[in-house]
Amino acid sequence: MFRLILTTYKTSFSGLSKETWLLSLVMLINRCGYMAVPFMSLYITQGLHRSPSDAGLIITLFGVGSILGSAAGGKLTDIIGFRPVQILSSIIGGSLFILYATLTHFSTLCALAAVISFFSEAFRPANFAAIATYAKEGTITRSYSLNRLATNVGWAVGASMGGLIASYSYPLLFVVDGSVSVLVGLSILFLLPSRQAAHKAAQAVRANIAVLKPWNDGMFVRFIIVSSIFTTCFFVMFRVVPLL
Repeated sequence: MFRLILTTYKTSFSGLSKETWLLSLVMLINRCGYMAVPFMSLYITQGLHRSPSDAGLIITLFGVGSILGSAAGGKLTDIIGFRPVQILSSIIGGSLFILYATLTHFSTLCALAAVISFFSEAFRPANFAAIATYAKEGTITRSYSLNRLATNVGWAVGASMGGLIASYSYPLLFVVDGSVSVLVGLSILFLLPSRQAAHKAAQAVRANIAVLKPWNDGMFVRFIIVSSIFTTCFFVMFRVVPLL
């Protein structure tokens, strides 16, 4: 059985470009380092001894920053390219996460939570654009599948590691999370092709794509609505349930 599973995965992901594997590995590391977020509410209530409503406010601001960051990350990817967006968002977001561990002033934590999530989520649309650019012809679906698999594995490993670290120190969670994010940015800086080469590749891909506004695609809109409902319920489990 295990051999069959291994063979299936090997067949599914064979023939992908080395850049696709690198980007998926980067996403795996990025999501592994995203270990502090599921424990943020516990950090506010147990580490800083604030009320559950204060924890809810910070989580809400974190969500608002994530929405804005995703939109801004996509726009910036069109303007300056996916490589600098990934590098800057990882390094800046990671540095702010490390700073987060040193602060206790509640208003500052609220503002910083929104800023951190903004930069953290700006990474994802840039990473998706990079996958589309570097995928070999005929492998784009499998390339995205590998990237998504890396995201899910990273979440699972990160949450498990986060629980162990949280049992020792909540602030250490943010230090480790931020350090991993900075490492991701540096990895992209030194391992991915230069901005000029990547920009030319992206321009070549874009020239052959018919651009359709998202709200004009009925199937896509329905998919987003259903996904939003599912994701809302999913993240409630990580943000609210730990307080109950």
